[in-house]
Amino acid sequence: MAPVVTAALGALGPVLAYDTEDCFDKFIRHLGNGESHDVGFKEYFRKTARRLKTLGARHGIASQINDLKLRIKEVKELKTSYNLDGVASSTQGHTIVDPRLAALFAEEAHLVGIDSPRDDLAKWMLEEENKQRRRVMSIVGFGGLGKTTLANEVYRKIQERFDCHALVSVSQKPDTKKIIKDLISQMSCNSDFTKDMESWDEQKSIGKLRELLQDKRYLVIIDDIWSISAWKAINCAFPENNSSSRIITTTRILEVARSCCPDRDDQIYEMTPLSDVHSERLFFNRIFGSEERCPDMLIEVSNAILKKCGGLPLAIISISGLLANRPRVKEEWEKVKRSIGSDLNRNQSLEGMKNILSLSYNDLPPNLKTVLLHVSNFPEDYVIDRESQTVWGNSQCSIRCLSIQDIDQELASELAKKDLSHVRSLIITASGCIKHLPSLTKFETLRVLDFECCQGVAQYDMDGMENLFQLKYLSFKETYIRELPSGVVMLDLRTTKIRDLPAGIVQLTKLQHLCSDTF
Repeated sequence: MAPVVTAALGALGPVLAYDTEDCFDKFIRHLGNGESHDVGFKEYFRKTARRLKTLGARHGIASQINDLKLRIKEVKELKTSYNLDGVASSTQGHTIVDPRLAALFAEEAHLVGIDSPRDDLAKWMLEEENKQRRRVMSIVGFGGLGKTTLANEVYRKIQERFDCHALVSVSQKPDTKKIIKDLISQMSCNSDFTKDMESWDEQKSIGKLRELLQDKRYLVIIDDIWSISAWKAINCAFPENNSSSRIITTTRILEVARSCCPDRDDQIYEMTPLSDVHSERLFFNRIFGSEERCPDMLIEVSNAILKKCGGLPLAIISISGLLANRPRVKEEWEKVKRSIGSDLNRNQSLEGMKNILSLSYNDLPPNLKTVLLHVSNFPEDYVIDRESQTVWGNSQCSIRCLSIQDIDQELASELAKKDLSHVRSLIITASGCIKHLPSLTKFETLRVLDFECCQGVAQYDMDGMENLFQLKYLSFKETYIRELPSGVVMLDLRTTKIRDLPAGIVQLTKLQHLCSDTF
C-alpha cells in the first residue's frame, strides 16, 4: 500500500503547489492594482485580506484559498497516517532496482576500455606494501561513467592479497549502522562474533568492526559517497593498524574525494568518458557481437547516436540494449536517434539511464534544477545566451512552460484549444507561421516571453502585452525588427534595429534589466 500512496502523493504535490501559485497570482492581479508602492508588503497584505472578507466580489478567491488550505492539510495528514517519511518512491507498481548492481556483477568479457586503468590502479594499490600503513584511493566522476565498474574490477584483481575484503554502497541517505553491520557480515565467518548483531546500536557496531579488523590486512570498497559527513562517519570504523590495508571509495563530488584522500600517499583518480574507439567497440559488440558486423547503412546513424552518448558507458549500454531489440533498418534507428531524450520516460530498457539521470538531477540545488529544465526548451544544437533568465514550471494538469520550435496553421489551431492561462514561460524559436499563434491575451500569467532569433516576429499580433502584469523577461534579440508593436515593453533590445522606446515601458513595474547595444 505504501508505494501506491507514495506515488499518489508524489503526483498531488506538484499539482497542489501549482494551484497555490495560480491562486496567489490571481490574488495579486485582482487586488494589487492601484496600491501605493510606498506601502510595505505586510501592510498591503493586511489591507487586501480585509478587503477579501468584506467585498462579495472577492469571495471566489477567498474560497480558493480555503480550499487550498484544506487540501494541504489532507496531504499532510495522509503522509503522516501512512508514515511515509523515508519511504522510497515507486513508479508503475514496481520497486526501482539500483542500476549500480549491474556494474558490480558485470562480466569481464563485456567490459570495454577498462583494462589499462584497472591495471594501473591495481598496481598502485599493491605498491609500498612493506610500509605497513593504510592507503585510500578515491575514484571520482559524474554518474554513468563507470566508477563502480572500475572499482569492482580493481577489487576483483587484488582481493586475494588481503586477509578480508568487503564492498558496500552508501547512497544519498546512508544508514551508517546498517553499512557497518553489512561490512561485518562480509568479513566475519565467526557466528559467535556476530551473535545478537541485530540489537547493536551504531556505536557498538563501529566498535565491533574495529575489533574485527585490528589485526587484519583488509580491502574495502565504499561505493557512491555523497557527502563528507557520510565518509567521516564510516571512516572512523577502519583502524590504522599498520597492516597495509586499502580502501577504495567512489563519488561524484570532488570535494568528497579530497576528504577521503587527505594524505600525500593517497590518490584521487578522475574518470573520463570512453574514447571514440572504445565507444564504438562497446556499442557494436552489444548489438552485433563485433564491430565488423554492423551494416554499412547503419554506420552514419550509429556515429550520430554515439555522439549523443558522449562516451558515457551507461548511456551507450542503455541505447545499444534498446537498438538490439529493434529492426536493423536505418529509418528505425533514425527514429531512436531523434527520440533518445524523450524515450527516457517511456522505454523500460532505458530505466537504468533514467535512474542515473534522476539521481544526478535530484542532487542539484534548486536554482540549478531550474536552469537545467529551462535548457530543455531549446532545440538541439541551439546556442543559448548565458544571460537569458529561467522561470520554469510544468504539470500534467496544466501547461506551465511552452516551447514552440516549429509551427504551422494546424498546430496553431490545436494550441489555441488548450488552456494557456497557466503558462509562465513562452519560448518561440520557430520561424514558420508565427502569425497564427494564439493571442497574448490567453497567456495572462506569463513571466518570460522570448522571441530570440525568431524571424517574422513582426507578423505576430502583440496586442495585450501591456496587460502581462507578471512579465519579467522579454526578448526580441536577433529578430531585427524595426518597430515596436503597440503596447510592447521590452527588456532585451540587442541586435535589433529599434531606436525609440515606447511610453508604455513605464508600465512594466517588475522590470529588472534593460539590455541594449543601440543606445
